[in-house]
Amino acid sequence: MEDFLFTYIDNWAEKEPDRIALLETDGTSKTYYQIKAFSEVVMDSLLKWKIGPEEKVLVLCKKSFYSIVAMIGIMRGGSCFIPYNLNKINSDFLPFLKKNKFTHIIIDIYALEILYKNKWFDENINYFFICDTPEKHLLKYDISSLNLKWIELCERKSEKGSNHSVNLSTDMLAYIIYTSGSTDNPKGVMISHDSITPVIKYRAESLEWNSDSIILSIAPQNFDMFIIELFCTFKVGGKILLLDRWRIIDELMLLVNKYFITNFITVPTLFSLIIKRKDKLSKYDLSSLKGIGFGGGKCPVSLLKELDNFFKNKVRFYHGYGLTETACHALYYTIEDVQKIQTALLPLGQAIPGTESYVLNEQGKEVNEGEIGELVIAGYNIMEGYYLNNAETCKRIKFIKDTLGNEVKALYTGDLVQKKDQQIFFVCRKDDQIKSAGHRVELDEIEIRIQTIENILECCVIAVPDPEYENKIWCFVVLKDNTMSIQDLRKEINNCLEIYMRPHKFFIVDKLPRNLNNKIDRQKLLKEYYENGEKNENKRT
Repeated sequence: MEDFLFTYIDNWAEKEPDRIALLETDGTSKTYYQIKAFSEVVMDSLLKWKIGPEEKVLVLCKKSFYSIVAMIGIMRGGSCFIPYNLNKINSDFLPFLKKNKFTHIIIDIYALEILYKNKWFDENINYFFICDTPEKHLLKYDISSLNLKWIELCERKSEKGSNHSVNLSTDMLAYIIYTSGSTDNPKGVMISHDSITPVIKYRAESLEWNSDSIILSIAPQNFDMFIIELFCTFKVGGKILLLDRWRIIDELMLLVNKYFITNFITVPTLFSLIIKRKDKLSKYDLSSLKGIGFGGGKCPVSLLKELDNFFKNKVRFYHGYGLTETACHALYYTIEDVQKIQTALLPLGQAIPGTESYVLNEQGKEVNEGEIGELVIAGYNIMEGYYLNNAETCKRIKFIKDTLGNEVKALYTGDLVQKKDQQIFFVCRKDDQIKSAGHRVELDEIEIRIQTIENILECCVIAVPDPEYENKIWCFVVLKDNTMSIQDLRKEINNCLEIYMRPHKFFIVDKLPRNLNNKIDRQKLLKEYYENGEKNENKRT
């Protein structure tokens, strides 16, 4: 019975031990048996150091074979893993660890170099260095003062088998993934094996992956989409090519060509990149590609039709809706023929088997046809809660009556949707958190940062719907004096914001409109500037 995420590995390791599971862009590969054996080495090492059931272990590694066996080894010992994006690490790392009380971290050579260079080590944290031959890597570091232990991955150790037996339960946590990373208060979503394994089973089937599938893994390993990529592949016995980072769409298409990729999962913004470069990309042989799964944002049907034409109607598309809080999957819409879709946007679809979806008004009642309400999901895929954040958990998880009148645990998604023609269509988020170019962005945080600039008196940021970016960010500012130009403003703002948070348009205004409560009237700004935004930019109004 497939009760745990690592069971998929064990099944194939026993059935076909030499079957290739992992591919990396450096040309190396690993079998299902190797993943099983080396993950048992990780488990044994952690248990030897008393890191066992119910512990939380952060994985700070490059997306690679090492990070995969670390995650699986952690789960084997009854602990849960917390994936962290090594490419995004900065000075907030140590405060993040302290705030969330994480004291166990598995690191690789890349993480070691970054931590050592920036002096981001903490004497209260247990560091576990994972590699093949630790002595070779550690000679240039003075580690005498560090609480550093070795997890040595060598064939000699992997051939021994596990020395430990652990009592496990499927209601144990498998992982914690942090959402809202663009804010100063990210939330750790706790997902148990009970929640994620049925999702993996259904998702692998609905994506039509099989043992011949070769998956291109695009998502960063701290995103929930990576969990789907990885374990759906392991579920069916396929191969997965790990891509740690990429810069341009050409790199992805080259990999599809070179490795005979059959499937990948992505967000709709990538489709726009393909269409923009379609003339350049036509030189690649993409005939191996059979299917693309997507979700995580609005996808205009017109864009999907263009993509369908680019792939000469030979690639199947699979649309899913989900949140990190629903183990990445909640609704599924079957696309039979892209060219026959009549709506401007794709419906979100129906609830996956074993779960229910509701569209509720503010009184908790199901809305009627044509009305807008909040999407609520009930079922096994609901998170256990937010780690160390009971207040936020209580806001999102509540008990409601199901269709039979029974009380069930449900997640209030925060997404407003509309019932139309017996389908559910996404409208917007309830709060000011938006998605822009595939990233979650908090508008309030952008405003707070901009207002730290010396010459800015007041600021307002709004989201404007855009078919390519999902939302574009427009910024309105009132200056203390007239010494700053649009160009200076853009430079100052870009210096205090990450790339994905930077506004697409800037407006210097004399004042901001306000409503009767003396709050900034965002709707009025949107209405007044939306149609004439292009000509108004770079002008004072």
